[in-house]
Amino acid sequence: MYSAFIPSAQPARERRGFTLTELIVCVAILAVLFLLAVSVTGRIRSAAASSECQGKLRQLGIAAKVYGTDKRGELPPAAFVNVLMPYVENQSPAFWCPADERVDGWRQAGNVAGSSTTSYAYNADLIGLATQSNRWGTQAWVRARTLPAEIEKPATAILFLDAGNYYCRRLNRTEAFRHSGGLNILYVDSHVARFSGDSATLYQDANWLPAP
Repeated sequence: MYSAFIPSAQPARERRGFTLTELIVCVAILAVLFLLAVSVTGRIRSAAASSECQGKLRQLGIAAKVYGTDKRGELPPAAFVNVLMPYVENQSPAFWCPADERVDGWRQAGNVAGSSTTSYAYNADLIGLATQSNRWGTQAWVRARTLPAEIEKPATAILFLDAGNYYCRRLNRTEAFRHSGGLNILYVDSHVARFSGDSATLYQDANWLPAP
């Protein structure tokens, strides 16, 4: 004979939601995680833009070397963009830093790289900035023939750098710290490095070295 199974009575479990305090804590944790994610993403994008910028500067350095082989070893003239354009890949984008806020506007306007539409400046102290009157009676730059071999310390002499104009020199400073407070520099010896110091350090004479 089998006895009937009678389940024991269990007290019903009480369901309850989150308390206000728990909700506030959860929201705070999510907010912190979101801010951390945004910060990390921003740093990754900044690092990627800086790396791409350095690659473009290296490309300009190679273009300057190839140009020099065609011009008895001379450095490019002050209006370097048009001169080096045939020596670079991707043409205009090679002269545009991905962190330069002006680039989108140049693209939308259909502009090509030029003296007024480039993210990089040439070290004008390398070529001298002597001027003379041209046939229209205005002052024009006279380019000094500077050879890399004539530069005493090519590893510290700036060739191109991030800037807001196409030329830069100690008496006309146009550098642009657009990479998280730093800027990228191509030196005469063809190495590229990030500079994150102050302007006083950047504009030491050894970095600019006027043409002999």
